[in-house]
Amino acid sequence: MLILYGYELCGYFARTSQDPGFVNCPALTSTQGIGEYLNRLEALRRGRAEGMPWGLGPARRALRHVSDHAASPEEAVVSTTLTLPCRLGGYGLPPAALNERVRLSAEAARLFGIDSFVCDLSWDDGTRVLEYQGSQHKLRSRRAYDMRKGNVLVADGRAVVEMDRSMLSQQGTMDEVAKSVTRLLGLAWQAPGTKLATRRARLRNKLIAHIDERS
Repeated sequence: MLILYGYELCGYFARTSQDPGFVNCPALTSTQGIGEYLNRLEALRRGRAEGMPWGLGPARRALRHVSDHAASPEEAVVSTTLTLPCRLGGYGLPPAALNERVRLSAEAARLFGIDSFVCDLSWDDGTRVLEYQGSQHKLRSRRAYDMRKGNVLVADGRAVVEMDRSMLSQQGTMDEVAKSVTRLLGLAWQAPGTKLATRRARLRNKLIAHIDERS
């Protein structure tokens, strides 16, 4: 799926054939960088009175739905599922900031001895947070850190939603995650009709199949 390749180019991961299916690495580019490249390409072809490459349109359309800084294929899928427009099978939520550093209040920083956390997905300057417990979170030390992060963020007045792969894989629990985020953002949840529910199921299955593929 072209959108997910965009997430990989602009994210902190590269897919591999080894467990857990990816390695972390610096981002190759950014959504801004890709957009600027496409603009230069279009200007070059126009200047030469040449037709546009076939892939230019699909690349521009996909780029509208890509966010920078995903740290894993699963984070990219969660972000895509939640923020892709309903007509494409997503939940139509506002784009999230991925892996942005969320600063704690001065009082919380003094109380807990830490001044910030990097959050998987966040909205409204880190006041609403979604944490995804992916396959790389199985180590006991990582689970303990994630629990501490959630506890401190909530104590600092942040709203936190947590999910994992099993919730992503089931339509009912994925709906619950989307409802939770929708409510936290102060938006109204609209029950999907049969056609939209089918689009969402098809998209989710396609995205999960992408996670399970190994390069």
